[in-house]
This record gives sequence, structure tokens and C-alpha cells, in this order.
Amino acid sequence: VHPVIASLSPLASRNVVMEKVVSSRLPPIVGDKSRVIQILSNLVGNSLKFTTKGKVSITAYSDSAGRQVVLKVSDTGCGIPKEKLISIFDAFEQADMSVTRKYGGTGP
Repeated sequence: VHPVIASLSPLASRNVVMEKVVSSRLPPIVGDKSRVIQILSNLVGNSLKFTTKGKVSITAYSDSAGRQVVLKVSDTGCGIPKEKLISIFDAFEQADMSVTRKYGGTGP
């Protein structure tokens, strides 16, 4: 979480606050560190891109058994239409192509 906040904080506009909440009892993440950072960076980057006012939050905590780490990114941005939620994890998918023209992105 810390490297992502450090690298993406400069992208936040003056009207957007970045918030991080990391549990002090967080177990170590076992896995590909660079992939976890990449995924979290993509999620936070998108949140910053589509949030013009309010906040972007990153929360990290362990599940009730204390065996898994939960990473959560939330924001006060424009959101994703309900009918597009099913396809957001498809390769190169963006919910609104007109937004792509304004903000850019890697979608088609």
C-alpha cells in the first residue's frame, strides 16, 4: 500500500484527498509483490482519474480468520453503471468509451 500511495499521491488534484487505512495486524502478503503493486496502482490510478472532488481510500486488513489480506479501493468519483459491472474485469474493457476520449486509457 505504501509504495502505491507514494507514487500516485502527486496525481491527486487539490480537491481530492488520498486516505489509507492499514491494519496494524496485517499478515504478510505471500505472492508476486510486483503484480500486487501493479493491480493496486491500476485501481488507485483509475480512482484518481475519475474522482474530481472528494476522496480516494485504500484500506488493507485481514479477514476474520487472519489468514488472508483484503485490499479495498473506494472513491467518491462518478462510479460505474450497474449494467457495466459484469464486464469490468474483461481484457481492455471500459465502462464508458466517451469518458476514454476525455481521460485516456488502455481500453479499445
